[in-house]
Amino acid sequence: MKVKSLKINVILNMIRTIMQLIFPLITFPYASRVLGTESLGKVNFTTSVISYFVLIASLGINSYAIREGASLRENRDKFEHFANEIFSINVISTFITYVLMFITFLLVPKFRGGYLILLLIQSTNIAFTTLGVDWIYNIHEEYLYITIRSICVQLISMVALFVFIHGSDDYIKYAIVTVISGVGANIFNFFHSKKFCHLKLTFARNLKKHLPPIFTIFFTNVATTIYVNSDTTMLGFWFGDTVVGLYSVASRLYSMIKMVFAAIISSVQPRLSAYAVQENKEKYMSTINDLFAYVLLLVFPATTGLFLLSENIILLVSGSAYVQAEMALKLLSFALVFACLAGIFAGGIFLPMKKEKITLKATVFGSVINIVLNVLFIPEYRQDGAALATAIAEGGVLVICVIYGHKYVKIKEFFLNLLQGLVGCVGIVIVINIIEGLELINFFFILLSVLSSIVCYGMVLLLLKNKYAFKIVEQICGAFRNKVLKSKKN
Repeated sequence: MKVKSLKINVILNMIRTIMQLIFPLITFPYASRVLGTESLGKVNFTTSVISYFVLIASLGINSYAIREGASLRENRDKFEHFANEIFSINVISTFITYVLMFITFLLVPKFRGGYLILLLIQSTNIAFTTLGVDWIYNIHEEYLYITIRSICVQLISMVALFVFIHGSDDYIKYAIVTVISGVGANIFNFFHSKKFCHLKLTFARNLKKHLPPIFTIFFTNVATTIYVNSDTTMLGFWFGDTVVGLYSVASRLYSMIKMVFAAIISSVQPRLSAYAVQENKEKYMSTINDLFAYVLLLVFPATTGLFLLSENIILLVSGSAYVQAEMALKLLSFALVFACLAGIFAGGIFLPMKKEKITLKATVFGSVINIVLNVLFIPEYRQDGAALATAIAEGGVLVICVIYGHKYVKIKEFFLNLLQGLVGCVGIVIVINIIEGLELINFFFILLSVLSSIVCYGMVLLLLKNKYAFKIVEQICGAFRNKVLKSKKN
């Protein structure tokens, strides 16, 4: 198999993720205004409930398959055998999940009420996620196909939203649209996967060998889901749909930005896994150091901008009805740094090195902190308490990752990049405060603040002679130069 460019993979994965962000940025302001806090809260509450069942069906299959399949992708026969085993395990877990889900619906009165239809609609996520076999495309680094497919489905979903959603009573239609936008494209994945292997069910005894690491990753995902969704679930049970609607705006914006960084990490993960299997320490260390540097230098300005512009972003995206979510978004902006750096340890170090049990320890620690703090903070501070608990929990996870992970890799120039990034953020604070004095319309204030902050931050890094900033400039200039040369030849 031809080795694909890691830079192109990262760019494609970021494009796909950014398009997934643009879709909510266009549709979420419309949906939040049209549906209102109560109807939006209903959809988001049932989404958080179904996410637990999606988690059970998925087990730890995606991460495990990427790690193990990365070394088999060049041998079609061995890969197909491996893929059939993984797919069979996923089908079995999906069947068991649906049984557990219907039992839960029967036992919990709240789920049998006005939420039942929403829950049934969103439960289709479970089957579509299994059929999507995304892990196959990640193993083969087929990010171009994934990107094009995702953009097409997002565009169809966007049109459907504006055509069918017109009032607060259309929240069921909104749920259908969100399912289509999220996993609707997965049906194409299943048929397109024949390019790499012919999937079929197998029930051989050697399926058992995959289960120990899969369950380790699964329990890690359970702990992650608990401290990601427990706040929404608790808010829903204690305070109802309106408060969930407020918190959903803050958490959605936070999650959208975090997705960009997760895309960077996930696009590098198959390559890191391959280097780890090949015991190519030099390439592995070079890649992980670059990953740390780029994420660190990007996450600090993102956090600074999100904190300073939180009220303006909420007003732009969701309107004045959601302005009470401002403090929650400010608190979650701090969680962004912790979550992204911990994500590198989990996906870039522990998983490729088969040390996923460390990730499990860190995540369980974070989940316990989050649940305890949710119980303490939510009754008094509602959505702000939930955000504070999440930020502290993310910080706790990072601490455990650093304690266990520092002995596996030596991150070069970490503190230098950290210091230079912080100095650049000081420039962002100054720039935004200057622009604030211009008293612009909210949209133009945000736009000018973002563009000016990017220019200011980049200039500061260049003045401080940050080598990664110079690399980016060189790549941009090189791409522009190549384009000019091609145009002259034509």
